[in-house]
Amino acid sequence: MVLKPVLTGLTLAAGATGGRLAPSLATGASAGTALAVVLHAYGVEVSVPALAMAGAGAVLATTQRAPVFGIVFTWELARAGAWTLVALLAVVLAATLLASPAWWHAAGSRLRASRAR
Repeated sequence: MVLKPVLTGLTLAAGATGGRLAPSLATGASAGTALAVVLHAYGVEVSVPALAMAGAGAVLATTQRAPVFGIVFTWELARAGAWTLVALLAVVLAATLLASPAWWHAAGSRLRASRAR
């Protein structure tokens, strides 16, 4: 899970041609699966395929900088039910917000303002 994104980044930085689509899906699905395994170890019942799909959608949306694309593309690949759109929407929007420098700047400003009072 760690080696794939590192090698992909090094390959693209070296000027080699290649896409970000498949590595993003693989990395996100691996991260979602790892999260599901950890949650299972702590006794939390979660769906491994659902978390894998949510992770793939979140990483894809973040790397492509296109949240709607990440949601719809992942949903279409999985041919999942309509209920999964809600889960994908929540995960991808959260990942997009957390990856946005403007969100971090605004959150930091609010935190500093609340401390000043």
